[in-house]
Amino acid sequence: MKYMVLNGAGLGYPRDTATLRRAGQGSVAADGLLRDTTEQLTAYYVGEASES
Repeated sequence: MKYMVLNGAGLGYPRDTATLRRAGQGSVAADGLLRDTTEQLTAYYVGEASES
């Protein structure tokens, strides 16, 4: 099996994030994480696998 990473990036620090919430027809932004968050996404990767 071959695997190739096509894209990926590190994400910002949680302390530098904003939380967006729906409010009626618009949205409201608040600084920081969701209060109930226990896990955080720190990076992502896009890959492609093929059988060879």
